Amino acid sequence: CGAFCLPSQNEHWGVVVQEAAAAGLPLLLSSTVYAGTTFLIDQHNGWRFSASDPAQLRATLIALVNTSEEELIKKGANILDPIIILNIFFC
Repeated sequence: CGAFCLPSQNEHWGVVVQEAAAAGLPLLLSSTVYAGTTFLIDQHNGWRFSASDPAQLRATLIALVNTSEEELIKKGANILDPIIILNIFFC
């Protein structure tokens, strides 16, 4: 299993987030990635971290590395959560 990380300092949308979510990857997105408001529920299908805090990015990457492959697969599959699907269609 893999994951998708977008540590942008400024990212208005980022179609790559949609593509990573559609591929079933857990998401690691900075707080400036606006697509995260639609495709990411923190701790549910990935992690959000502050774009201005390198220590928070480091901690998030450590959390990723310490997560079992089984849990990563589960997080990636959570993109099918009804709450996220409603966000996609109504946001």
